Amino acid sequence: MLRRWYSYMLMLVGAAFVGGTWSTAQQPIPPSSDTKVPPKLLPGGDPKSPPQGQDLKFLHGHDLKVRPGGEKDFTEKTPRIGVELYHDVARQVVLAISEKGWIAAVPAPSLGSNPQCQWLTAHDLHARKADEKDFTPKTRKYGVEVFHDLALRQLLYICESGSVALAPLPAGLVTDRGPKFLHGFSLAVRRPEQNDFANAPRFGVEIFRDENTPDGLVCIVGESGSIATVPSPSMPAAAPSDQVKNPQTLYGLILRVRTAQEKTFSDTTRRFSVEVYADPNTASGHLLYISQTGALAAAVQKKVDDSKRGVTWLGGMALRARRAGERSFDKATQYNIEVFRDNRSGNLLYICETGSIAVVSQ
Repeated sequence: MLRRWYSYMLMLVGAAFVGGTWSTAQQPIPPSSDTKVPPKLLPGGDPKSPPQGQDLKFLHGHDLKVRPGGEKDFTEKTPRIGVELYHDVARQVVLAISEKGWIAAVPAPSLGSNPQCQWLTAHDLHARKADEKDFTPKTRKYGVEVFHDLALRQLLYICESGSVALAPLPAGLVTDRGPKFLHGFSLAVRRPEQNDFANAPRFGVEIFRDENTPDGLVCIVGESGSIATVPSPSMPAAAPSDQVKNPQTLYGLILRVRTAQEKTFSDTTRRFSVEVYADPNTASGHLLYISQTGALAAAVQKKVDDSKRGVTWLGGMALRARRAGERSFDKATQYNIEVFRDNRSGNLLYICETGSIAVVSQ
């Protein structure tokens, strides 16, 4: 089966998660501020680089139960994953980061005062690897829970892999429908030292329609469990496998990303490659960004300007992410994130030292 949902558990599980969700007032706050976790803003590696901007504001955190694919009920043994939410004030973007270093980003909405997270529904998403032609009983099935972050007024998707995605809360949202499989393909990602795609690693990507929303697509990578969301105002129909169009290769990017311990860029700073594709199988179209680690991000398609190549580095930041059940940030893992502008599309591109990426349309 390609779908599952549990609307009958809405009141029970939602109430349970209220107790496991931390508000700003309940958070143990460092002495320097009563509204901020002190994320270490990293100085630029280039003296000519733009200034870092204003402080990054911590918003709230969630402790979320996520069932593995195929698991019907929540139990005491159901794994929990910690997720933190931050506000990048300088760029007016809200960032989500899980304890495993997966990130998501959306334009900053008008923030509400209720920091709780309400469970809505769940999906089982079958995701083939690049070398799997057909779905079989051995195809990996990922569990994905869908929540409503009340303060952000956003849908928060979280996969058992720890990958997170955000999407606007739509009018007419329902919770009793499953995902509808639309199409899938594989995407090649060159390593930083590769100029061509010969022997480049490939990743399987599946595209689903979340039928609980009027226009939401959910994308997932078979090898990594990375998820991404993107709206599709003209919702596509499922295409027969022999009619799926190949994704269009647009361009590749190489991004240098420091660790949280690196204050400046150096010759040893790790480089990540990111490929950008256009999916021609939807009427409105969307861009897919995929990194060499199999991390996926999606954005509404726009015309790219090939005369403006490369990226512009905008700054870096280090975010702290607690493991589920931890109320203090004393043992929280610190992840560095670099922020770039994709010069061809104008999109903001966030990349974590784990290789996870997030894109915000501009």
